[in-house]
Amino acid sequence: MGLVIPAGFALGSFRGLVAGDAEECVITCGFDLSAGASSAMADDLFDAWAGTLDTLTTSDFTFTGCTLKEGPTDTGPSFDSTASPVQGTAAFTGAPLNTAVLVKKSTLLGGRKGRGRMYTVGQVWDSTFGMSGELEDTQLSALDTAWFNILGLWAAVAGVTGPVLLHSDATAPTEITGLNPVKRLATQRRRLRP
Repeated sequence: MGLVIPAGFALGSFRGLVAGDAEECVITCGFDLSAGASSAMADDLFDAWAGTLDTLTTSDFTFTGCTLKEGPTDTGPSFDSTASPVQGTAAFTGAPLNTAVLVKKSTLLGGRKGRGRMYTVGQVWDSTFGMSGELEDTQLSALDTAWFNILGLWAAVAGVTGPVLLHSDATAPTEITGLNPVKRLATQRRRLRP
C-alpha cells in the first residue's frame, strides 16, 4: 500500500539529474498545508531546497524541479514548479550516483512509524568521504546546518504549515521536527542503475 495523502496535505517530489544519467533522482517529503497547493508554492519549496544545498553539491548534479501532489491521494491535483534548474557549484567530480547521504526525518512519535528518511545525491565527492564510507566532519556539519535551514525555510513558505511524515494507513500525518544527515553514507542495493 502506498502513501496516503489526506486532504489538507501534499507530497513534494524534489527532482535532480546527475551528469551522464537521463533518469531523474527523486526525494520526497510530505507537507501540511494551510492553503491550496500551487505552482508558486512548488517554486518556493524548490528554491529553499536547491538554494540551500547548491554550494554543498557537486557541479555534476542539477536540481531540476519540484512536483506537489495535493490530497486526497486519488483525486487531488498536482502542481509543477516553474523555477529554472539550479546546478551545484562545487567543482568536484561527484561520487557514483548509487552513493547518497542519508537524511533522517525525525518526529516526536516513537517507534518505526515515527521515523522517515531521504537519500540525497550530489553532496558527496572524493575529498568529502573516506574509504570507511563516512562523510568528513566538515561536510557533515555543513549539511546538518543546511538541512536545519531547509526545515525552517519549508515551514516559512506561504500556505505551508510545515513538513510531515505521510503514512500508508489512516493515521494522521506526523510533524517532522528534524532533518538530520547521517555520517555513514548510504548505497543502493542494486548498485548502479542501467
